[in-house]
Amino acid sequence: MITFKNKGAIDVRAITTFGISSKENDNAIGYFGTGLKYAIAVMLREGVNFSIVTGGKQYEFETRAETVRVDEFNFCFMRAGGTGKFEQLPFTTELGKNWDLWQAFRELYCNCTDENGEISDRGLIGWPDAETTVVFIDDPRIDEIFENLGDIILQSKMVLAKIPGVEIHNAKTKFLYFKGVRVYELPRISNYTYNITSSELILTEDRTVKCFYTARSIISKGIAQSTNESFIRSVLKMTKTDCLEAEFDYDWSVTPSPEFCDIVLKYNDTRVDFNFSAFKLVQKYRTLNTDPDIIPPDEFQYKTIEKAVAFCRLANFPIDDYPIHVSPFLGRRVMGLAHNDAIYLAEDAFKNGTKYIASTLIEEYLHLKHGFEDESRALQTYLFDTIADLIERHILKDVL
Repeated sequence: MITFKNKGAIDVRAITTFGISSKENDNAIGYFGTGLKYAIAVMLREGVNFSIVTGGKQYEFETRAETVRVDEFNFCFMRAGGTGKFEQLPFTTELGKNWDLWQAFRELYCNCTDENGEISDRGLIGWPDAETTVVFIDDPRIDEIFENLGDIILQSKMVLAKIPGVEIHNAKTKFLYFKGVRVYELPRISNYTYNITSSELILTEDRTVKCFYTARSIISKGIAQSTNESFIRSVLKMTKTDCLEAEFDYDWSVTPSPEFCDIVLKYNDTRVDFNFSAFKLVQKYRTLNTDPDIIPPDEFQYKTIEKAVAFCRLANFPIDDYPIHVSPFLGRRVMGLAHNDAIYLAEDAFKNGTKYIASTLIEEYLHLKHGFEDESRALQTYLFDTIADLIERHILKDVL
């Protein structure tokens, strides 16, 4: 016998009316006003033996088959006090038609948790008083779900870090959690367990994540603001493993913590493989303390730059308005850098030829001249407009 026990009598309208969700707990999990109705419909459909005692009365439930047009439906009924007439509820067992029993259990668990109640598999001693609400369930399938509660409710106590909007647990998982409740099956294993606490996350009525990318952005923003150095190092270096963390994008509009910036900049000064989107974020919010190292260009590099600059000028990009330097290393996968009114080219960039050097010079020039950010809509629009102008002037000049 599993029991869900709460202080206070439930307003019966919460059973008979959709859209009622009144919780005293400001951090409540449920808010749609549908969970209890879904749970009742699913348990009736699955033949679960259950009842609700509240306000000193016992409420029993049953179904009755009726035909609507050409199809048969099982309508849900409820009666109070163990005697009297069963009253029809405004739903059938088709409500939550794709739900499993564990989801019905989850709704009752969340309702009970929201009201600071107690869940037990030991039954109940004595009859509930008028100021108590208890849901009684007598079914071996529900007993099994309770025994495996960790598949639904976050049981881990290994809290590694608490970051803005997210609680991090040091355990691998296939699930995402919201306020301690499983709300999404991840596309791949995660090396850490993420329990989102931010109200920014939106759930559907079946208590699953409406948009996983929102969840992922909440997590990556939280990591960027974390001060836990060992955790930051660990998650940034997960780039080649088949785990969720390898997909994280940190280049969001969020101010990274000093610890995050320091680790990213140290990694970028070495050849350590790390999540490069973190460097893009840090670039936006923290200027490099020193100018990159420079070396004199050799004859090949000098001629390549000369040809690239001439190419750019033909396209109306006066690249040499700014000093151009060659650097031995700018960071992993960084081929060009706009910094302190100068353009820096990494030695490795010259392996890709003159056109590549020209395109890199144009990108860094636009950063300096117009302040465009990497991969921004403003940069994209400017380049498209420039291409259209070049086509009109040099290709279609005798046509239009």
